[in-house]
Amino acid sequence: MTYRYAVTAALDSDSSVQELSKIFEGLDCLRRQGVTYYSVRSRRRIGGSPRTVVLSVRSSRAVVGRMAIDVMDQRDLFDHDALQNVDLYFKRSLWPEEVQKLPSELRGKVRPFGLNNPAISTGAAIRLLGSRMRSARSVRDYAIQARQLFALPSPEAFERSPDQLTEPLVLFQTRLWDSDEPQVLAINEQRVQLVRALRRSLGRHFIGGVIPTPFARRHHPDLLTPLPYSMRAYPRLVRRALVGVYSQGLHRSVAFKLSEYLASGCCVVADSIDALLPAPLDEGRHYFRFGDSEECAVMCDRLLTNPAAAQEMRRHNWDYYHSEVEPGAQMLKLLDGLSESRR
Repeated sequence: MTYRYAVTAALDSDSSVQELSKIFEGLDCLRRQGVTYYSVRSRRRIGGSPRTVVLSVRSSRAVVGRMAIDVMDQRDLFDHDALQNVDLYFKRSLWPEEVQKLPSELRGKVRPFGLNNPAISTGAAIRLLGSRMRSARSVRDYAIQARQLFALPSPEAFERSPDQLTEPLVLFQTRLWDSDEPQVLAINEQRVQLVRALRRSLGRHFIGGVIPTPFARRHHPDLLTPLPYSMRAYPRLVRRALVGVYSQGLHRSVAFKLSEYLASGCCVVADSIDALLPAPLDEGRHYFRFGDSEECAVMCDRLLTNPAAAQEMRRHNWDYYHSEVEPGAQMLKLLDGLSESRR
């Protein structure tokens, strides 16, 4: 079989396999389609961030180049070792003002990665783990990584087309963080207010709540979700809802739930989506924007009571998922982007 690309992925033995899982799922999707052959080189230390993967790419004719994929939450942190030694650098949660702070000779390398969420098929997980055996610090560390990967759902677990029936439900299931940082306190407060307002305004049409961590049990026992929240159980919950409520992640990052809502063909009501994306999500087309918790409830009710508008948004979001978020499609755009940049 002749592949369009041959890829060698290099990562540390300390790498965060859950957060990087979508990259390897994308590569494996392309392998199954006959587009890409890939191998994984895992070493004790290659330098840089545990949330960065460096890909060396060849075509059937020649070397294409090297690219890094950085899935860190923090918009102001870059893996500078990787950035200096690759042709393109794709970053999650990319903000234009942070790019401008980089040295001029590096700015042109930086591109938005797009949306991320931990998800991987069993086959891709096994292939990734096979590369980790020799580089693992211990049998225990290897076992931990195996448990982390096999705890993840497959991307297909979230998928639900707009042609499939859904329930008239609004979902917001969220986590609170045990921290005294002002930014984290503000995020917690927003999430608490959203759960309260949605429960009060939507009643039985709202599902979700706060994940019952020890911190949440101490401070907000009345807001705990009664529903499943494990990584394996959560996709079934997402597929039930017509509307998914989105709030920003830590460091104003694009949270994982946005990818998951799009995969499920959900309508989205969001506070803001500010980071750069390879293709923008348009307000009014892909999501309704809210300013506070009360407006969020109003926007959700608007979608619940207007089936035609809800179905139109579902179709737009399903199309966006297959074009920009589905792992194979997302990875192929990155590889093609590297190839085009080298011409």
